[in-house]
Amino acid sequence: GRGPRPAREVALWRVPGIRLAFFGHMGTQFSMMVFSLLWGVPYLVGVHERSATTGALLITLIVVTALCLGPLVGMLAARFPARRDRIFLVVIGVTAATWTVVLAWPGAAPTWLLVVLVVVLGIGGPASVVAFDVARASLPAHRWGVAQGVANLGGYSATPAALAVMGVMMTLLGGLDNPAALRLAWLAQYPLWALAVVGILLAARDMRREGGESQVPVAPPPVAAGARRAPAASPVDDRADVRTASDSLPPLRSE
Repeated sequence: GRGPRPAREVALWRVPGIRLAFFGHMGTQFSMMVFSLLWGVPYLVGVHERSATTGALLITLIVVTALCLGPLVGMLAARFPARRDRIFLVVIGVTAATWTVVLAWPGAAPTWLLVVLVVVLGIGGPASVVAFDVARASLPAHRWGVAQGVANLGGYSATPAALAVMGVMMTLLGGLDNPAALRLAWLAQYPLWALAVVGILLAARDMRREGGESQVPVAPPPVAAGARRAPAASPVDDRADVRTASDSLPPLRSE
């Protein structure tokens, strides 16, 4: 029979691919969300002396970037399925590096640098969606829902955490009227990026240890119209499903 739900979910977290999806989604998505949802426009207005209209246009550019570059990110993930952890790491690294330059810039940053920042943030959206493919490839089909749900929790747990911490920092440092407070509050991103990078590296290491040099498979394609889907294995025990997925999942390719 089925084991207790807490035990099943703990077993789910032991699957390296699930952890990779969670931390990959976390590290690539939250900065874009924090910037576009709440603190981006106040930061652009208060620190970089832009109008609210200009700030809104820059936020819109994030969406345009995601629409334009999303297919490219998807093609890279499909072409190099064993390098999906590298996609996460590269996007996190570029995002953190760009933020470092912007935050270290004395006074108001030039417009071209702010455009670079929002374009980089826009790439984070499509990169975070790669986590769903990683999650689906890590468990049997009847558990895809919970797998993708856990992956989605990565970014959507880091985002409110960053929003709250930044709000507290701004309050303690003088509020929105203090440009230094607006600038320093963005430093709250760095611990979250560090946590995500460590989680990605550890999960990728475990995947390679479990399967040697082979690649991670992509999730099975949709069944064509009129075709019959092969019957799924009976989910007698969710914990057994989790162990089977973990044991049989080919890992990321090691260098």
